[in-house]
Order: sequence, then structure tokens, then C-alpha cells
Amino acid sequence: MTRIIVDNVSHSFEFRKQSLPVLHNLSFEVLPMEVVSILGPSGCGKSTLLRCLAGLLSPTEGTIRFDGKPPEVLRREKKLGFGFQEPSLMDWRTVEENISLPVELGNDGVPSADSSHQADELLDIIQMKKYRHHYPSQLSGGMKHRTALARALILKPQVLLLDEPLAGLDLLTRKALMLQISMLLERQQCTTVVVTHSIEEAVFWSDRIILFTDRPATITETIIHNKPKPQRLDYTETAEFHKLVDECSKVLLRIT
Repeated sequence: MTRIIVDNVSHSFEFRKQSLPVLHNLSFEVLPMEVVSILGPSGCGKSTLLRCLAGLLSPTEGTIRFDGKPPEVLRREKKLGFGFQEPSLMDWRTVEENISLPVELGNDGVPSADSSHQADELLDIIQMKKYRHHYPSQLSGGMKHRTALARALILKPQVLLLDEPLAGLDLLTRKALMLQISMLLERQQCTTVVVTHSIEEAVFWSDRIILFTDRPATITETIIHNKPKPQRLDYTETAEFHKLVDECSKVLLRIT
């Protein structure tokens, strides 16, 4: 399993010949199979960090390593899964075909028996088997998000990066998917970093929560969470859960 080391990472964007600092001197570690959530004010640079972790952006300063390798290597070896804010499904492909797409891209567009088996397993986990032949236009928002998550997991990545995986969903759908995502993460046993605006989601999923300041983002606090396993939805009704939510809320209110 993979360990992530972020060492003195800073990032700035160039805008109208001026430098716009977004991340400043970030250093943290994500242990193998750990789930870490990043919380912070809107626009503070959480998604920018995730793109640096994915190798889609190169930090202005500092390094990111996955067991000593840069992110580009894991992405090239198809050991890195990325879930975007929007499901971004292909309208002309069914649910099953969308899930299998990363495998096909690695096999010159030819599906394999193994990819069909993996897709079948994931369809079962996300409770979408009876919708396998449906197209995105026939799905609800929650179904689209589940399909996109399964697509990110089909290659059994060593590292999973999720950017606001439940953004824009109604409360009931989010609650149901919170549990399904937790079960998926536990089953897949990959090292996971989640960016979210939801304190409840961060507390529910995470072994550790890293709180960012406003832009340029620095780490203001790290909260360790010994969450129960296997995870249950009724955990959200416990005193421990509400205590951690309040603790995170107070930190965020202090820095905004």
C-alpha cells in the first residue's frame, strides 16, 4: 500500500503578470490505506492541492511523492484514481460501459473478460446492477456520482483522490452515498485523500482531517479520528460524531 508525502509544497498562479499564491508551505503525510479529508474555506486551494497530488499541476515549490515516486509515475502506471466534482460520464455509453472505460483505454479500446468481472463487482457494491444498461440521461444525480466513483475504482488504484464527491446532491441522497462511499473505501483499501466542503462528510469518512486557512492555504490544525469500523450511518447520531463536527466548525469559523 502507498504512502503519500507532501513536503513544503507551495503553488502560485500567474494572472496578468502577477503571482497569485494559493498554497503555502504545506507538509503532511498520508499513511497507507488511510483516509484523509481536506477541509477549509471556499476557494482556499483545496482542489488545487488535489490536482497537484494527481500530477495535473506541478507545485511551484516543494515535492509530492508516492512511495518515493512522483504523481506522474502512478498515473502512468494506472495506480491512481481521480473522482472529479462533476461525474463527467459519456452520454453515449451505458453505466457499465462508463465504468469499464479506464480498462478499455489501457487495452486499446478492447474490453476484456476481467474488466467485465470487475465492473460487475462494482455494480453490485454501488447497488446499480439493474441499471447497468441505462444511459446517463436516465440516471439521477446520485446514480451518476456512484457510477463515476466505480469508474475511478475499477483499476484498483493504490491512491484515490476525490474532489467534492457529493457536491450538489440533496441531503437524503448524500446521506445514503456517505455510507456507500465509506464501504467502498474500506473494501478497496487504497490510500485516499478527499476534498470536501462538508464537515459531516469529512468526520464520517476520515481517519484524519486536515484543516486549511484561507488563501494562500496553510495547515492550521490536524484532527485525528478513531472512527468505528465497519462504518454505520447511525454513527452520525452519536455524541462523538457531533463533538468532532463542532471542533472542526470552531476552527473554520475562527479562520474565516
